[in-house]
Amino acid sequence: MIHSIPEIQNAIAQKYDEFAQWIADQPDDHFDQGPEGKWSTGQHLGHLIQGTNPLNMALNMPRVALKMQFGKPNRPVRSYDEVVQRYLDRLAQAGTISNNPYGPKPVSRDDKGKMLDDFLTGKEKLVKNIGKWNEEQLDDYLLPHPLMGKMLVREVLFFMVYHTEHHLNTLKEKYVFS
Repeated sequence: MIHSIPEIQNAIAQKYDEFAQWIADQPDDHFDQGPEGKWSTGQHLGHLIQGTNPLNMALNMPRVALKMQFGKPNRPVRSYDEVVQRYLDRLAQAGTISNNPYGPKPVSRDDKGKMLDDFLTGKEKLVKNIGKWNEEQLDDYLLPHPLMGKMLVREVLFFMVYHTEHHLNTLKEKYVFS
């Protein structure tokens, strides 16, 4: 079970590394391909980068600014499993989000190396930024999520672990190239 800062840091590092390795192992000419009507492998990677970068910015914001902008928590922290179930429920309710700012942007196979570097750099920053927080602070500040609403920082980090795993599993299950 993931809960403490070191456990979260390790889980994020592991899931990001697994995702990056899977992408790196795929032929370059598959980077901009995917099943008919679905995101390409590169778009999955771009989506995860688009989620990591603002989280890194938020984790570096002055804590008082976070409280002013997003308010104070009014409930206990959800467990990892509760965050995952809430995400799956919200996904089922939402279907496709047409105006999702974190939706896929076009990618080229020439972008693969740079995007992988950006993803792994984002991971390193994220692991480092998490270390700037203490256990109490993770449960005392809120951040917004486009699908899930306001979440405690710890919950957002749980989400990042699962979300990366979710996209990797989607790629492994549905992106079989011949």
